[in-house]
Amino acid sequence: MISCAARRRGKWSAEVRSYHPTFPGWPQTGFVPALQDGCKVQQYAWENPPSSFVSTKISTSGFCPENTENRLQDTYITDRKTNDTGGTAMTVINLPRSNLRESVKECPVSLKDNGGDMHICTRGDLDGMTSSVFLTIVEKIDKIRFAHPKDVQDGLIEVSEADILVNLPYAAGCGMWFDHHVSEKHKSLELGAFNGSFEIAPSCARVIYNYYRHPAFEEYQVLLEVTDKIDSACLTMDEVAGPEGLILLGYTLDPRTGFGGDFRCYFCWLVEVFREWPVEDVLELPEVKKRCRRFLEEQESYKDWLRRNCRLEGNVIITDMRDVERMPVGNRFLVYTLFPEADVEVRIVRGLKKNTVLLVGKSIFNRSCRVNVGEMLSRYDGGGHEGAGTCQVPPDQLDDVLGKIIAQLRKNG
Repeated sequence: MISCAARRRGKWSAEVRSYHPTFPGWPQTGFVPALQDGCKVQQYAWENPPSSFVSTKISTSGFCPENTENRLQDTYITDRKTNDTGGTAMTVINLPRSNLRESVKECPVSLKDNGGDMHICTRGDLDGMTSSVFLTIVEKIDKIRFAHPKDVQDGLIEVSEADILVNLPYAAGCGMWFDHHVSEKHKSLELGAFNGSFEIAPSCARVIYNYYRHPAFEEYQVLLEVTDKIDSACLTMDEVAGPEGLILLGYTLDPRTGFGGDFRCYFCWLVEVFREWPVEDVLELPEVKKRCRRFLEEQESYKDWLRRNCRLEGNVIITDMRDVERMPVGNRFLVYTLFPEADVEVRIVRGLKKNTVLLVGKSIFNRSCRVNVGEMLSRYDGGGHEGAGTCQVPPDQLDDVLGKIIAQLRKNG
């Protein structure tokens, strides 16, 4: 059971019942089992309480007695009044939690009961998640799927008018397209008018926010600001070395953090959770706390791993991960705190189909690198932002491409 008790975001379709076990004349429909005190008071509802009662405000959470469909409920006792003989009257509000799943494992890569026929195709990071939350509010989304930018560029991802491409390169035939990568600016100019939006922005979620300007988005301002901050790498040293709150949650969604497993279920579960619950309550969910705790516990081990596996070539950090089977969970920006003299990193990892993926990112603290990373990698069928990007390289071209990239970064222009 999800332990926190909080209102569903903006949905007060409450069933109100008054319980009075000792006084006749008050409606009595049952009892409330296994309630726990200590949660927040959310709403008050009384049906003509006797004026002689002394009021004591409490709030609780539990299962609704009539929970015949085994759906999670929030049950609130919003007020309790007791007379001199110990008689008690209370009002209970049952707030159904819709079909919100209790655990990540129960969440398929689809959005249950959203009544949609559109599909989101995106990347599995915080920007993709926040973008998906926005789109499920304004569009009828049936499911979410994931793709690598290179596979979209190579035409390996089948798309149709039902697909909304998010934070990915444009693909002919899609229904809508939202992106913010500088390497795709030329494509937006070539297309002219299209369904969706492209702009150079801190995040793709910001592009979607600006496109729809939907009033429901205003509740997500804090989430959007953190998404902007992480995706544009505008972080402080403290936010990298000792992350908290939504920034820490954002790292648990970053595929480069190294959690492994099937991230898709966690991603889609978070989309559902953020649609239902306020941000502060999402951070208290056991699944989120478990991942955040592991991230922080392995931080020092990850630092040691970086010291052993990174080398400097002038101003460039080279991190070769091709032969790594298991590594600690860690923040991709942490390497810049260990090598302050460097201004850019090239990370080498194994890709699909024997390709090698090169991930290039400028230091977010030493900002002396002048290379436009996205434009540089577009020459090798990759792309990205001015400060970060990726490309996939076939094995017979790796030495040549890697050598040219490092040489340009060392030349710094």
